[in-house]
Formats: sequence, C-alpha cells, structure tokens
Amino acid sequence: MFYQPLLRPLMLMPEILPTDVVVFLALAFHLNNKRRCWPSVETLGFITHLSRRTVQRSLRKMEELKVIKTFPSHRRSSTYEIGEAMIPYLTKEGRQ
Repeated sequence: MFYQPLLRPLMLMPEILPTDVVVFLALAFHLNNKRRCWPSVETLGFITHLSRRTVQRSLRKMEELKVIKTFPSHRRSSTYEIGEAMIPYLTKEGRQ
C-alpha cells in the first residue's frame, strides 16, 4: 500500500473531514503505478456509501487543497492524480 504514508498528513489537515479520507482511500484503491486513476463519481459513491453530491464536494475540496489533481473529461470519468501537496510524503518514503 504505497498510499499509507499519505494517510497521516492527510488526516492532520484541519480542513479534511472523515468523508474526505474515505473518498481519498477509494481513489487510492484504484491508483495505477503512475499515481493516476479514473473511477466515476458513482463508483466512488458506491464504494464509500456516500451520496454523489458528497463525493463531488470531497473531490473539489481535495483538489483545492492540492491533495489530488483532477483532469476533467466530457466523454468519460475524470482522471485523478495524487496532488503536489502530497508528493513530498511519497518521495520521503523513497517512492516516485
């Protein structure tokens, strides 16, 4: 679980709520080796047992905090990537 070093700093951010952590973990579950994933909002809602709207709010907040970066798509699910605020915690553990 290469995302494990990210959990502590994420949970220590005062703006992050438990629902945001759950959505982040659902994203992390789908990440590929390039730290990208593209689950739909519906899939994230199904996995987390959160409403579509709650997932959207969480994604928007994490993007504003640079925890994730979103690449919108009009034809399919957006692509998500670990954001620049979290990269130091990955590279600190020797991962790139």
